[in-house]
Amino acid sequence: MKKEDDDLKDFFLEMKKGDASFDVLPLAKLLRQQKPQKLPVWAVVAATINIILFVGGFWYQSLQPTEGVDALPLVDTQSFIDQNSDMMTWETPTDKLLTNF
Repeated sequence: MKKEDDDLKDFFLEMKKGDASFDVLPLAKLLRQQKPQKLPVWAVVAATINIILFVGGFWYQSLQPTEGVDALPLVDTQSFIDQNSDMMTWETPTDKLLTNF
């Protein structure tokens, strides 16, 4: 167990030595080098047009007169239910296997 611990320590010491050889720029210098990104003019214009069309569409819809919904005519459905049809009766598919021939 002792040898494995020493091997791990040696491995990580070598990794640290390898990492120490790299020059790392300070964060402040990296941030200064970054240029602020601006949106292209066409993207701003396109977004503005989309917003105007979206709001204008809702405004136009609100100006349209709303029509009342008429009630549907009453239909006597009881007569359809009372009719005996093949669809109103159901037999299991295996019923025929259980009957005597």
